[in-house]
Amino acid sequence: MTPSYWGTEYVRIVKELNIDVEGDRRASEFLSQRFKDSSCILPELSKVISCKVSVVVGASDNVHEDLQALEQALHGFRNDVCLFSADSATPAVLDAGLVPDFVVTDLDCTEPELLKAFSCGSLFFVHGHADNLRSLEYWVPKIKGRAEPTCQIPDPAGHVHNFGGFTDGDRAVHIASALGARTIVLVGMCLSCGVSELSSRGKAATPSWVARKTKKLEIARRCLSLHARHRTETSVFQCAKRADPVLPFPNIEPDVFPELVLRTRADNSIF
Repeated sequence: MTPSYWGTEYVRIVKELNIDVEGDRRASEFLSQRFKDSSCILPELSKVISCKVSVVVGASDNVHEDLQALEQALHGFRNDVCLFSADSATPAVLDAGLVPDFVVTDLDCTEPELLKAFSCGSLFFVHGHADNLRSLEYWVPKIKGRAEPTCQIPDPAGHVHNFGGFTDGDRAVHIASALGARTIVLVGMCLSCGVSELSSRGKAATPSWVARKTKKLEIARRCLSLHARHRTETSVFQCAKRADPVLPFPNIEPDVFPELVLRTRADNSIF
């Protein structure tokens, strides 16, 4: 499941951000132990994701406006969509009256929104790394019944997955693609627009934190470019008033969305 390019990319990220590799490994081992008796539900998820359009919602400042347009375009098509919320975007998704099917999270979103999403039925792809072991210890008992664990070390063991991707947003794209999505639409994911209010919420947004977060957004863009290069069977679009000009994905208007859904329906009727 781990992309062939991830080992090289991980080494590069480790050097750029001075990541604690042993800490990443401890987080992966923690998840492996906690989920060792849990059944892997990826085959069931793949059956669902592969026959629907996946929408990945990021936490850019334009996400509220983009979600409003998307919500209108989704009218009558919600059951044809797998909605992925990238961690800090979850408050915006819930505010729009939508419930994410999946929350891709390293658990630094505000607690009430994560709890609300989980109580509404969202499945969590919970990510472990060196900096969130305490959060894992707190959250995993609460969400274990409806979660799949992920990590960023290239060689996970046990019931832990590495689909590729570094931030919650670009990792959500990698997850959807790995589980069979043929069409992915990005909403509120302008990675070159700077650090958003949603991303900063609940954090001590010091200059050093902002600088590190900005670097992570640059890495996310690079990971999405790698995805585009290696996962050519998946079509990825942006659907945003302010599309990211750096991302290698065309921007579409919301009124094109029903066409994507109908095309996906037709493609699946062939198989």
